Amino acid sequence: MVFDSASIARDNRARRWRGLWRRGLSVLALLLLWQVVSLFMKESILPSPIAVFAQLGVNLTQPDTYVQLGATMFRVVIGM
Repeated sequence: MVFDSASIARDNRARRWRGLWRRGLSVLALLLLWQVVSLFMKESILPSPIAVFAQLGVNLTQPDTYVQLGATMFRVVIGM
């Protein structure tokens, strides 16, 4: 069997795209499952992904978030 580099490169590219699609669909399925389950639970127990990402956006506008994140990362590095 003879393989040329162009066909190998083409196969590798196709394999990478399939893997990327699978990962994307997995993330989308997880978010959808999270959303559906959050409809049946109290928001204090399991908030919806929309609420979580909205709060994340608010938190990222606060300067104190970065101070606390820096302190946490420092502790992680020291712990290692």
